[in-house]
Amino acid sequence: DQHFSVICGMDHPGDLVLTPDRDFFIAPQFGGVAPFVSPENRHTGKLSLVSVAEETAQDLEIKFSDNTWGDGRCEWSQDKLMEPHGIDLVQRTDGDYQLAVVNHYSGDSIEMFELISADPTWILVWRGCVRVPEVYYLNDISLSEDGSLYVSHMYRPDFTIFDLRLLELFKYDTGFVMRWDPEHGFGQVPGSEGANPSGLIYDSENLLLYVAHTSGDRIDVLDMAKRTILETFPLNSPDNLIMKDGYIWATSRDHELLDTTLCEEFFPCALPFSVYQLEQINLELINKWSFNHTSMGMPTVAHPLEGRVWLGGAHSDRIASFPQ
Repeated sequence: DQHFSVICGMDHPGDLVLTPDRDFFIAPQFGGVAPFVSPENRHTGKLSLVSVAEETAQDLEIKFSDNTWGDGRCEWSQDKLMEPHGIDLVQRTDGDYQLAVVNHYSGDSIEMFELISADPTWILVWRGCVRVPEVYYLNDISLSEDGSLYVSHMYRPDFTIFDLRLLELFKYDTGFVMRWDPEHGFGQVPGSEGANPSGLIYDSENLLLYVAHTSGDRIDVLDMAKRTILETFPLNSPDNLIMKDGYIWATSRDHELLDTTLCEEFFPCALPFSVYQLEQINLELINKWSFNHTSMGMPTVAHPLEGRVWLGGAHSDRIASFPQ
């Protein structure tokens, strides 16, 4: 339409990371989470590799190697399935590229892959995973160069639609961010509590943790050295966050979260939304773009690339872009 260019034929690309050559996006094929989608209606998926130049998508090939990244207790088989959610990519201190994926299939786990160039494309090599205690229900992930990570625990796994309605009314704390490393396992990050925490970014250079509280309608910046909230930016239903070139990129649903239950059968579900570009440290508003009744609805991530902003959506069959 007059607003967006789109790449169709996608499978619920709820998050986006850019490959090192900047030629491809990697996106999870998101299958839904409770209480929005019942367990019997959730679907398994893979990871999509999206060519920016060719505007095409394909499943990422997965191979196997030593089980050395993660807790060392997980296993992977050729027929193992995934329900991928949040993803993150980082270059490790040893030079390898590590992709982490929140996987909801048969209980939460965090799958670890090495991203390897197979010119002109990329492949994944499974390198291990982390088992997640059953009391947690994860959303997003942020990797550190040393292999440690941060994950957002949204709410308890048996959360219901009635619970969600109460949450939207009263904005009470349902979850928090956890840090994991091989030596200490999982531990709660003080000050990260909120209503349905989802997107997060750990800025290792400045020791800052950015957390999007989707039902709390805000983005927090935590000073990890002082364990205090440094800044807060009010935003309706923020989701995944992208840090790029000194800015934080976020989307907002300019409607109520429960409105999305009316859109189960419609693609795209053209509810109003906005895209925000924020200054990295103090979250000062730099730019805002608002849309309604477009060919892309309900985006959950905004990623800038070469003068355009690319949008992915957890309830979408396409990726869209518009001029920055």
